[in-house]
Amino acid sequence: MKTAAIIVNHNNQDDLIKLISRIRNYHILDAVVIVDNKSDDVRSVEEIADIILDPHSNMSPRIDLSAAGRCPVILIKAPRNGGYGYGNNIGMRWAYHNGISHAIIANPDTEFSEDCVRSLFDILGSGAADGDKLTACADKTGIDKTDEGRTGADNICTGMTCEGMSGADNIGVNVSSGHIVAAAAPICRTPESSYEAPVSGWYLKTWGQELLSKGPLCRRIFKNYVYRSDAAMYKQSESTVSRVFTGTQSAAVRVDAVLGSFLAVDVARFNEVGGYDDDVFLYCEENILGQKMKSHGYTTMLLTDQEYIHKHKPGRPGSKAMKYLAESELIYFDRYLRISGFQRLLSRIFLGIVRLEVRCCEKAVSRK
Repeated sequence: MKTAAIIVNHNNQDDLIKLISRIRNYHILDAVVIVDNKSDDVRSVEEIADIILDPHSNMSPRIDLSAAGRCPVILIKAPRNGGYGYGNNIGMRWAYHNGISHAIIANPDTEFSEDCVRSLFDILGSGAADGDKLTACADKTGIDKTDEGRTGADNICTGMTCEGMSGADNIGVNVSSGHIVAAAAPICRTPESSYEAPVSGWYLKTWGQELLSKGPLCRRIFKNYVYRSDAAMYKQSESTVSRVFTGTQSAAVRVDAVLGSFLAVDVARFNEVGGYDDDVFLYCEENILGQKMKSHGYTTMLLTDQEYIHKHKPGRPGSKAMKYLAESELIYFDRYLRISGFQRLLSRIFLGIVRLEVRCCEKAVSRK
């Protein structure tokens, strides 16, 4: 098994270098791959890179990672800033062509331990490629984790045939044949106690639930409907949710999607389902990957006994970011939820009203 860390960077060299200095000594990793999305200045990154690939490099030839030294740092210069998904797709294609089986995707401003990475890799595939039994979380979950030996994808396909799906699966699932774990993530924490960490995993919503969740007012008025299918994944005050997130019920929870700031994926299966959508610059990447994994019969797991720190303060997008959110939501609705023309029209009108609402709120705050 060969492993790698994929890190997409755009003008965040300080955090990136700190992260690389920590993880390049992790014995669990065979390579650290940086995909730079046209940063203004990457000289500081070039200084620590062992291998540099320009935007026009042919990434098909394999690199002998063992000859490059322990955990070499590979810098791939993307031809444009295509966003989070675009950059990670580049890194994952490189990983696939170079025989990487398991990879973590990490934002530059994250912190995680080697033990956390090892736990994620242990549950990925769960022996799906060789018929071995699952080992991760066995003591705490007590679930049957035998896989019947499905092989990894030999060819990269970019098909995106998906159906809009929603609804919760059972906690403490039976990860057996037909439930191959292709993605996994730990619990996300924040470095400050002044604000709450974001939800780390969730169930996919229907079109109506997803649309209403974007409205600051609508998601409060219709909260029982919007969060009906994934109430257990949202940090409410109910004790049942608290038990899920503290790991007292299960150390591994089956979800539909996890945060994109830090997760582990099976490289062959990530490429098999088509990875992220290159046309989405920002927002909705997690739901898109979750839909693709689910439509191909693969499972996403949330490890509640492992955690990482994300130094990005969560918050609602401003008016400029709402433009990207609206564009991404419409792509998600069209390509992955297969909405009708009438639903598309309603989506455009609703998201336009939300953008106007956010802009008015910003102006009101600026006057104070």
